[in-house]
Amino acid sequence: MLRDSICLDCCDHRTIVSGRGSVFLLCQSSKTPSHWPKYPRQPLRQCPYWTQSTEPSRAPGST
Repeated sequence: MLRDSICLDCCDHRTIVSGRGSVFLLCQSSKTPSHWPKYPRQPLRQCPYWTQSTEPSRAPGST
């Protein structure tokens, strides 16, 4: 499900892995507009705060 999200190509996302192995995408853009969720429902297909990352995208858990 995460591989379909535009968050993976955004420079403001951070991948969080819980102690149990669950993977979450933290939206660091949520610091500015307080109404935007820290952990948006996935997969996210549109976002007003999306900014292209300069690093190649890689789905969490892929090698």
